[in-house]
Amino acid sequence: MKISILFKFVIGPWGGGNQFLNNLKKAWERQDKYCNNPKDADFILFNSHHQFKNVIKLKLKYPQKLFVHRIDGPMSGYRKHNTLLDKLIFLFAKELADGVVFQSQWSLNKSKILGYTSKSFEKVIHNRSDREIFYPSKAYSSIIKGKIKLIALSWSSNLKKGFDIYSYLDKNLDFNKYEFTFIGNSPVKFTNIKQLKPMSPEDISTHLRESHIMVFASEVESCSNTIIEGLSCGLPIIYKNDSSNPEIVKQSGLPFSTGREAINVISKLMKNYNEYKESIDISSIIQVADEYYSLFQEIHDKKVSNLNLSSNINSNFLLKYKALYMLSKLENKYRLNLTKSKKFVN
Repeated sequence: MKISILFKFVIGPWGGGNQFLNNLKKAWERQDKYCNNPKDADFILFNSHHQFKNVIKLKLKYPQKLFVHRIDGPMSGYRKHNTLLDKLIFLFAKELADGVVFQSQWSLNKSKILGYTSKSFEKVIHNRSDREIFYPSKAYSSIIKGKIKLIALSWSSNLKKGFDIYSYLDKNLDFNKYEFTFIGNSPVKFTNIKQLKPMSPEDISTHLRESHIMVFASEVESCSNTIIEGLSCGLPIIYKNDSSNPEIVKQSGLPFSTGREAINVISKLMKNYNEYKESIDISSIIQVADEYYSLFQEIHDKKVSNLNLSSNINSNFLLKYKALYMLSKLENKYRLNLTKSKKFVN
């Protein structure tokens, strides 16, 4: 079976979804399971709220192909005015997708609360990084000499990415003891934290391997690629105790809720640093690609058994899509929360 990913890939530094899907694409290319042209694919994987018009066009043109929806968010967790965008995503998952993949159990549970309806073929599969780029340092020493090196990353400048925490650390961390590097886009200018512009994955991985601890302060994450890249490079993580962060880090770090607590947590982690580092256990992108493929195979086998699982587009779906699409645009443009529309999409 061949797979095609319906996504507009960006070359160079970009967001986590772009990085993960590119990693997944490369893994399937190595296994000769990927094709660039959806016409030649048995399965089409589409992502979150992207390319919805093209998803509809392809489904109408190739009704027998199987479509799997990788869901991000919920989006309203990042931006409160995106409640209808979530409803639009759930509509595609319910009425068009043959299977659904969530990036974390937290994301699945939160989506159910907001109105997502479970599918027969539904699976939680965490993201993973490219091990050819993100891997631990071979020169690791259990004894740290000099300053303890902290690192944080964010492509987005959204304040919910933890900039209140980073600002607090910039003002209150003991920089005689610590060195802190931030890579990415920030809405604030730091005084003591070294700030670097977005860079390639290869350059990021080098900075990660040169560091000791990742500080991850983002509040709402369905499955952070930044955390996964840090773990893949052998870094214990101190993380904001929210959303999927505990689920992804597991025993390889410690949680915090405030800036003051983050400083205490760094000290606590350093007392047993090697134990946290040795507890890192993270699968490869090949294993994750196989998990996706296993789900595709299961859906395919059931369809072959004449269970008529393939979802179809009808006029009622198109009516809901058009209405939700227009309303979600208004909601986003004017920063509204059009909760009254819930009855329309249920």
